[in-house]
Amino acid sequence: MRGLSTLLVLILVTAALGCVLTPHPTATGHSESMATSSQAPGATGRLGGWVYRNWYHNSTKYFEIYYPKEVRDDPVLQSKLNMLLLGADSAYASYARLFGTKLQKAKIYLYPSEKALENITGRKVLWFVDYKKKEIHVALINETGVYSILDVDAALLEYAAGRKLPDFIAVGFGAMDAGRTPVGPREKRERYVSLDKLESPNLRGGYNATLFAETNDLMEYIADEYGPLALVEVLKTGGIPKINWVTS
Repeated sequence: MRGLSTLLVLILVTAALGCVLTPHPTATGHSESMATSSQAPGATGRLGGWVYRNWYHNSTKYFEIYYPKEVRDDPVLQSKLNMLLLGADSAYASYARLFGTKLQKAKIYLYPSEKALENITGRKVLWFVDYKKKEIHVALINETGVYSILDVDAALLEYAAGRKLPDFIAVGFGAMDAGRTPVGPREKRERYVSLDKLESPNLRGGYNATLFAETNDLMEYIADEYGPLALVEVLKTGGIPKINWVTS
């Protein structure tokens, strides 16, 4: 039953994680151009929209995506850009259906590091959404591995929700279906000892491999123990089922 439950969750949720499947380090087929000051005049930031003038620009059905040369020239960051171009629309549309929100176009600004995002916007976070201006700002995590896509997906999730979500939910769903190795019940119990504390940390304030792994474990645990519908409720309501750590 655990395997079936996980499979059902992936069927339900993976559609909303369309941009996270497999890195595509080659060209996407989208038409790339240099951004102009008229394309990005309202970008949030202490330095104003002019800082994005020389960034590259690409489009999907719902998003205008801006990124600097550092993203374009780095193989890891470029793979994330390609995943976003290929899957952002389907991911966003799937999340919007879950939340029952209206699809709206937006601008996405991709930064090559947390420091770059902070220097330009004044925000010390991995991502944030400006709902009034319909802007999504994401600091890409420059490393490969199981969490290679959570930075982008967490931001898309919050844009679709139309509101800021608890950090552990945004990060946890961003990390789902990212190829973590399944573990047995005993190892799970050992791993989950601190999951009841995940509601308070500022996870979006910086990349923490241990805490990010635990948020993913929490989502997988809920999927295994309570089923896919409970996982969807977690996403929509922000509440988690009471977890009993006592074992026989």
